[in-house]
Amino acid sequence: MFFPKVLAFLLYYDIFADVPLQITNYFIHKKLSMKFWASLFWGLLLTWSALAQPNTEQAKLKKALSELDIAQKQQVLEYARHFKELDLDDVILRIAASLSPAERKFVSDFAQLKANGKTSTAGNSAEESAILTTVSWDKMMFDFGDIEEGKFYIGEFKVTNTGTQPLVFTGAKARCDCTVTDYPQYPIAVGASAIVRVEFNSSKKLGILDQGIVLYDNSAPNMRSILYLRGLVMSAVR
Repeated sequence: MFFPKVLAFLLYYDIFADVPLQITNYFIHKKLSMKFWASLFWGLLLTWSALAQPNTEQAKLKKALSELDIAQKQQVLEYARHFKELDLDDVILRIAASLSPAERKFVSDFAQLKANGKTSTAGNSAEESAILTTVSWDKMMFDFGDIEEGKFYIGEFKVTNTGTQPLVFTGAKARCDCTVTDYPQYPIAVGASAIVRVEFNSSKKLGILDQGIVLYDNSAPNMRSILYLRGLVMSAVR
């Protein structure tokens, strides 16, 4: 990267340092020297090469990012920040400025939610109630029916934010490690819906399935939602 830029500069300098003589030569002889045209050609070529290099790397980076998941992109972001420390406040404000007024309000509400959650103390009911919202689930219980032992099964629940604040899930807890809950890692805007997926591993779980899952959030009145999995785990047919 450095060498082509220096070489291009020297070639351009050679051209422009010789400009008065070249202009005089042109008016007298109606032609420019081969040196001028050769220097101009190589100078433009090397400069284009030097300028195109960052765009090439940007294209490669864009392609690589498109193949990464969110966690991997966050790792790349942290790595990039080693080279140039970013003012996160400025980054957030720039992103918010590019959003619609409604989206900007959601971001602002979420920031306020985090600020209130960080500073609130037990017993401060007025502050706690200010950040709560209400939710509606399409179902509170998912019935797998009769299922085979030794397989994975997935149940889905749809949640809708019916309140006035963004809905934020902060964690999930099940009675055993046979259940994995995949819940939204982002704030759910007012009026918006999202899917909560629950994966059940039926290995060595013969018999009646009656599993409770607690989702911790900012919904009134208890800041949690409890979902249930039901079914009957039967021996696999040999």
